Amino acid sequence: MIWLLLLFTAICLTNVKFNFKTIFKDYLGKSQTNAIRGIFAILIFFSHFTTYVSLESNFGDNIYLKIISSIGQLMVAPFLFYSGYGIYCSAKKKPNYIKTFPKHRFLKTLVFFDLAVIPYLIIALVRGSSYNIWHILLSFTGWTSLGNSNWFMFAILMLYIFIYLSALFTKRKINLKTILITTMFTIGYIFLVNYFKQGATYWTDTVLCFSGGMLVAHFKDKIDSLLKRKAILCTLFCIVICATLFFIKTKTAGLPYIFIYNVLSIFFCLTVSVLTSRIQINNRILQFLGTYGFEIYILQRIPDILLQPILGQYTVPFFFASLIVTLVISIIFKRLTAILIEKPHKNHLLSRL
Repeated sequence: MIWLLLLFTAICLTNVKFNFKTIFKDYLGKSQTNAIRGIFAILIFFSHFTTYVSLESNFGDNIYLKIISSIGQLMVAPFLFYSGYGIYCSAKKKPNYIKTFPKHRFLKTLVFFDLAVIPYLIIALVRGSSYNIWHILLSFTGWTSLGNSNWFMFAILMLYIFIYLSALFTKRKINLKTILITTMFTIGYIFLVNYFKQGATYWTDTVLCFSGGMLVAHFKDKIDSLLKRKAILCTLFCIVICATLFFIKTKTAGLPYIFIYNVLSIFFCLTVSVLTSRIQINNRILQFLGTYGFEIYILQRIPDILLQPILGQYTVPFFFASLIVTLVISIIFKRLTAILIEKPHKNHLLSRL
């Protein structure tokens, strides 16, 4: 597996551009963030894939597992960070964005997720898995799972609710006060979910990245000005903070661990942003993968589940077969949901809700 990871690293480094004079203006633009999403979508694929195979106890596989486990939940942090950043920017640019947010953002995401859960339900029923009716119903919120990845979708849906409620407190205006209220809601979410999901720290250890992304959007001009003058110093500062927090988290547990990991995740995203302000990942493959980031994340376990009995003992063929099938069904899913939900004709799904 280490060779597959090295191959992916080589792909990520192709066509990289450097800017030593100033920052790239669009380092947090759609093209660049899609490339970053593409990188982490595949890293998540690597991580999930390892749960469906028995890797050999050799030097290469041990190094691979060490790298994947060290990255851990930081794989999902940029998705939350960019989501918060994007929502804040959109709300600032579009006067009616918050007004239409429940339907055009929350409901749309929920419908996307629910449509993706249906294949898992079918697979579970065909394989004879026994779930009670409440487990099945709650799986469509992300609170429970039918074999699919669920915690992230539950978290993102709740974060959407938090920012909408926060915007109502600030008369549908997005500002620093909105971010602070959203952050308070999120902290409450961390305590509450940690109570119900004891031991499952991954449910909450990166959720504050959403607020981190909004804060970066709010102070974007000041951050850009600082990066133009002190890029190297900013990079070193973020790396030192990340390294320090990474060490501290190994010595903590429970709620302290969750909050330390949240801060680590935010500074990890800041480090990525600082680096991409001077290093542009101009890679169409990664941009393509980032465009299908949601679909890859939520659908990737389907080929893993179906192909494991056939190819589970052949790691490399299993990996590529699963990756190819994931990409194919992701493209199909995105196009089908576009027909059902996104296209502006009177019969599309959201118009009926």
